Amino acid sequence: MKKLLLFLLTLCTAHAAPKPNILLVMVDDLGFSDLGCYGSEIETPNLDRLAGNGLRMSQFYNTAKCHSSRVSLLTGRYCRQAGDESLRRAVTIPEVLAPAGYFTAMTGKWHLDQQPTDFGFQRYFGHLSGATNYYRGDNTFRLNGQPWSVPNEGFYTTTANVDHAMKFLGEARAEKKPWFLYIAFNAPHAPLQPLEADYKKYLGRYDVGWDAIHTARVEKQKKFRLLPADLPTPQRPDHVRAWDQLSTEQRIWETKRMTAYAALIDRVDQEMGRLIADLEKAGELANTLILFVSDNGACPYDRANTNIDKEPYHPDTNWTDSTGWAWARNAPFRYYKQNQFEGGISSPAILHWPAGLKTKAGAIVESPAHLIDVLPTFAAVAGATVPNTFPGRELTPLAGISLVPILAGEIIAKRPPIHLLYGSDRGLRDGEWKLVSFQSQPWELYHIPSDRAETKNVAAQHPEIVERMVKTWHAMSKDVLMAPPAELKPVATEATEQIHREWTKFYKAVSTTSKKKRTPALKPFTPAADAGGNWAMTPDPKLPNVLILGDSISIGYTRDVRALMKGQANIHRPMSANNKQPANCGDTTIGMANIDAWLGDTKWDVIHFNWGLWDLCYRNPASKEQGNRDKVNGKVSTSPEDYRRNLETLVTKLKATGAKLIWASTTFVPEGEAGRFVGADAKYNAIAAEVMKKHGIAINDLHATTKAFAADMFTKPGDVHYTPQGSQILAKQVVGSISQAMEIKK
Repeated sequence: MKKLLLFLLTLCTAHAAPKPNILLVMVDDLGFSDLGCYGSEIETPNLDRLAGNGLRMSQFYNTAKCHSSRVSLLTGRYCRQAGDESLRRAVTIPEVLAPAGYFTAMTGKWHLDQQPTDFGFQRYFGHLSGATNYYRGDNTFRLNGQPWSVPNEGFYTTTANVDHAMKFLGEARAEKKPWFLYIAFNAPHAPLQPLEADYKKYLGRYDVGWDAIHTARVEKQKKFRLLPADLPTPQRPDHVRAWDQLSTEQRIWETKRMTAYAALIDRVDQEMGRLIADLEKAGELANTLILFVSDNGACPYDRANTNIDKEPYHPDTNWTDSTGWAWARNAPFRYYKQNQFEGGISSPAILHWPAGLKTKAGAIVESPAHLIDVLPTFAAVAGATVPNTFPGRELTPLAGISLVPILAGEIIAKRPPIHLLYGSDRGLRDGEWKLVSFQSQPWELYHIPSDRAETKNVAAQHPEIVERMVKTWHAMSKDVLMAPPAELKPVATEATEQIHREWTKFYKAVSTTSKKKRTPALKPFTPAADAGGNWAMTPDPKLPNVLILGDSISIGYTRDVRALMKGQANIHRPMSANNKQPANCGDTTIGMANIDAWLGDTKWDVIHFNWGLWDLCYRNPASKEQGNRDKVNGKVSTSPEDYRRNLETLVTKLKATGAKLIWASTTFVPEGEAGRFVGADAKYNAIAAEVMKKHGIAINDLHATTKAFAADMFTKPGDVHYTPQGSQILAKQVVGSISQAMEIKK
């Protein structure tokens, strides 16, 4: 307390001493362990120096997403509370500091509405977009509010940000004003386009793979005392494949990606070194408060990669993120950007201010803090007043608190709960407890002091704490954030696998194609004869979308399912390449080849699927045809081992859509069906049942139903196909299964 009172006295007499300059630096998609001083093998000597002479925060939170973190950083409010990208219910840091005599400037990524010069920045250079080509930029670059053309040669975004930052500092010095400078680096956000020399510096360093890097980083963090020595470290998650289980081709590709990442981060540090040298030369380093933060944790979204056969420093490359490396880069935490687990929201925060900090050099601060605390802290150290009104805006109260006690070497014993929300990902940090939900799945509870890595969900052991924190979360969502009703719905009561459709698919082969074709939204198949009949369909955007994938049997019952669920769901099935007839999905090999096109761009709510009838076929060993086109008993089309492997691949792909999945067992194969052995259906269904049980997927047992069918339900003796009456019976069973998944009461 004595330190704090002395510190506050110093602030109160700030008019007698020069006001501190303030340098705020935000990087993009930086993982918790990506800096040397946070455990990394990446060389960041300049940032390490700031940490060694200043302090590091081990529990500093962001919002887990790009634009929302920028809103909170600039306004001291939660993103929804501030009016999202419009900032219509907030003021910004430069709008607070300029009336206190500060020169205000920004370089880098904006990613909000209008321009920085519309929100208090007197100088601005950078791009308004959420990401840009490092070499060629884009058409959103601005200089002081006016369009700015990126040069054809000699341009690199990270370097240009600091070039212009130093020009702006020269202008501030000429005006003899204290200054506030905000640099928002695009790095290490994709596209992964490092400079050539930086990339070559790290060649070979990541051949060991992500398992080894993750282990080494956690050990280093414990040595630094960023983490408790006895911290339970989570194992590699199931959705990330072990490094030694990747193909040679995959390891080469993944090594290149991490090498590019390291180079991007190294370049940020080099540019920070150039800026620090400029401050030292001007005699300003001692009285400049420098805060270095990230907008979220490492990004796992493995999107379209182009020209991966080229070097990443080629301007035409577009390499994106890797879920495997995101896991290692966030060590020791779970999950990633967008998720409200620690891997998404906890990132490095370095504060350096020799003239003002009263902490021990190199101190590690464990007090929880958040981006919303930055504006109140800067206002306090600058002697600035945060206004209650502002022309053209309806201001909400600040959500953040001042971190001045931390700067004074004290701790903040009690602070308001930290609210966490992005989309359907939720969380709340309140004292020692952390409440979190993955995409609105059931709430999980973690005791952070003993389990910072969130390995032991204790919600079942502490229902009273969960209930209290859930009430707080909803109250803050409604009263503080003013969040829309869709984001306030109760979480699910049953957990499903935690996975995202854009995480790396390790079963896919590495492609070197220069462009990835966009898969179109799937059109509903309506037979020409039924174009205006009971089975025709025009999708209703207000209804859930259901996709039926399956063999020729499913083609027979899909039309009846559509008729029975009219007004309740849009029932789709994939079409063949000519868009004139339904695709037969009966072979798992065909399924793997076409699944991306079949899924298209539609957001699926339920997928009812099966493969099997063609997989069960036996063909002439000399034939190159797949499936049942050559119905002679010979070599099996798909071996049991391949069938299991293919199903695992397909299930992983389907689960990534986030849809509720229903597996339909292969229908009964009667004696006399050419090209199939009696009993093979039961054998393959048993394999499928094991796969579905493993993944928690519901099973619609069509095999049991059809095995009990009378002979007159088949179109002819020995045929696997059914009469209209048989298809109608199956359709009713399918509708029941889909209705249950959609929780439709019959």
